[in-house]
Amino acid sequence: MLVFSSCDDRHEVPSSTAAEDHGPFSEVLPPIKGADPHKRHEEHVSIPTRLVFSPSEHGPRVGFDSTSARSVRLLVGEKMEVGCDWTISYFDGDATRSVGPISSGASLSSLLDVGLNYLPDLDKAVARLGAVRVVADFVVFETDIPSQHGWEPKSGQYREIWRGQAVGERHRDM
Repeated sequence: MLVFSSCDDRHEVPSSTAAEDHGPFSEVLPPIKGADPHKRHEEHVSIPTRLVFSPSEHGPRVGFDSTSARSVRLLVGEKMEVGCDWTISYFDGDATRSVGPISSGASLSSLLDVGLNYLPDLDKAVARLGAVRVVADFVVFETDIPSQHGWEPKSGQYREIWRGQAVGERHRDM
């Protein structure tokens, strides 16, 4: 299991931090020193395979089912940060309704502990069709840009290293 943190010994932060000078989250951390995507090592991560639904006053919400997680073996570059992006969509008859992208750079642990996402008009489709299949497509990536608030991991040595899906069905009786 990987543990992700935005503060570690792989990069240096100036002694005069942005939190002191300009408020929290205004400092952009530099690329990780010594990150090398060519030197690979094996890591095992937990990836969810199912989605769960929850009612709310604003409509149904969907999230990742942590009990469905399976271990995936990845080959990751030395000192590279691992993260993920995901998009949620559902099938409304012949049309695909996309909700997202939900994330544009998050730690992998967020797949298992992220809050639920609202799916507008999902219940209308369920009422018409009886059941609707919902899919979360996600990409696991590596980058030399450390995880941080407002993370833009694609600006560094970004590389997709795994793709997968989590699936769920919303039924009329749920």
